[in-house]
Amino acid sequence: MYYKLIGCKVLEREISSVVYNCRNVIDVTLLRQKLHNTPSKLKEALQERKLHNSHIVIVMLQSQGRLYLGFFY
Repeated sequence: MYYKLIGCKVLEREISSVVYNCRNVIDVTLLRQKLHNTPSKLKEALQERKLHNSHIVIVMLQSQGRLYLGFFY
């Protein structure tokens, strides 16, 4: 199974830990910080990423001290 993880650069350490401890290969893309402050730009950045071969896409973002996870099959 092919995994794609798209996350905020501010979560780089946490993402690295997840990838290191996972048995599967995860393709990671980090987005620039504070992109969540402009939802239209965030949406555009997510749509630009190539997801064609992914079976599962994981999105990790942080905003105002909260972590948001999204899973797409």
